[in-house]
Amino acid sequence: MENGRHSITNEYEIQKYMQPKVSPVRLPDMPTYMRAEDQDPGQSSPRSQLEVHIIKNLIVSYFDTVRKSMNDMVPKTVMAFLVNKTRNKA
Repeated sequence: MENGRHSITNEYEIQKYMQPKVSPVRLPDMPTYMRAEDQDPGQSSPRSQLEVHIIKNLIVSYFDTVRKSMNDMVPKTVMAFLVNKTRNKA
């Protein structure tokens, strides 16, 4: 396939699923890391440490679920695109 035609096809595929006149959401810049102040009284309490541990476990669990879901969906999506493209050419 020619580079020009290939890029036009890709642009069409992208635009086909985009909604017209929808501007992208811009998020504010965030610092790369944040630390609690040393004077924070709740920083070293056992309850605070427990909550931090629970939140870390929930985040890890969530990302594991998302990763497994993506690993399952990507091959199915690729096959669906291949089948649809083959069906459209025939």
